[in-house]
Amino acid sequence: MLQAYVVPVWIDYRPAIAHNKVIIDGHLTIGGSYNYTANAAKRNAENVTFTESPNVSKAFLDNWNSRLEAARPFDRQ
Repeated sequence: MLQAYVVPVWIDYRPAIAHNKVIIDGHLTIGGSYNYTANAAKRNAENVTFTESPNVSKAFLDNWNSRLEAARPFDRQ
């Protein structure tokens, strides 16, 4: 689906499962188990954390970049 909209997709094959849900903008870091669905909002016991800290944001961004370096572009074929 993402490729249909020309969104680049990479696959990181090194960890067994990469299950990170983090949004980073350089100052605000948003993370947690929250799935951003109707069930998450109304039925499930999920969490989301908002952290305003350039240092925390940098640590998450550094981790994301290290995983990107280990990944390769997704090829549907």
